Amino acid sequence: MIKKERLGEVLLRDRAITQEQLDKALSIQSEQKKRLGKVLIELKILTEEGLCSALSRQLNIPKVDLTKIQLSVFPKVLTPIILRKAVLPLVKKEDTIVMAMVDPLDVIVIDDIARLTKCKIRPVLITESQMSVAIKRYQQRELEEEVKRKGDEQAKRFAEEIGKERQTPFKIDSSVFLQATKSLLSQNQTINDNIVERLLLESKIITKENLEFTKSRMRQKERIGDALVRLNIQTKAGILSSISKALFS
Repeated sequence: MIKKERLGEVLLRDRAITQEQLDKALSIQSEQKKRLGKVLIELKILTEEGLCSALSRQLNIPKVDLTKIQLSVFPKVLTPIILRKAVLPLVKKEDTIVMAMVDPLDVIVIDDIARLTKCKIRPVLITESQMSVAIKRYQQRELEEEVKRKGDEQAKRFAEEIGKERQTPFKIDSSVFLQATKSLLSQNQTINDNIVERLLLESKIITKENLEFTKSRMRQKERIGDALVRLNIQTKAGILSSISKALFS
């Protein structure tokens, strides 16, 4: 049976550290009960990226760059483990979940997620700094999904109420509401301004007279929201706040 190399042996073989540096780190590790890699980073002998590369070679586990990966949202039951243990499921392929880890030897967290998802876990390596940034991105994706879910529910009720009040059909889904809100912030949005105008009027953010005046003063390719702000008829914060309240309150 082939004996697996220790991390220190890998680093020495690759000439990433000297024997003297390894001995010092091992001494501190013994006293403080920390992982060798963490001690080497704290001593500034090794960088996070250097440690990640060495662990990848030692454990034969691939490392990944999460800045190039679109994160997927997994069931909320995993969120406490993701935040507490700093692990991040990336993608599910059939019965296997690829999971980013700083410490792929944490078999307890691997077993926990395997039990909750009923999937096999295939770990990949990332640095601690990358994990911190990635978890913030994941939380943002979770928030976006939650907003979308609430929007689906609230937008339907909002449209029904408007239809009853005006006695006219008004059907619009949450994606249009969210796009309309974004269109007030960026000229890169492609949503039809007629929908934005209808939203503003139905939400009683502006009057019909305000709208007609603004449209008569709009510049070429200018969006309605930008024009309202430029003409001091409404503030951008006021417009977004009003639409948000109409959609989510």
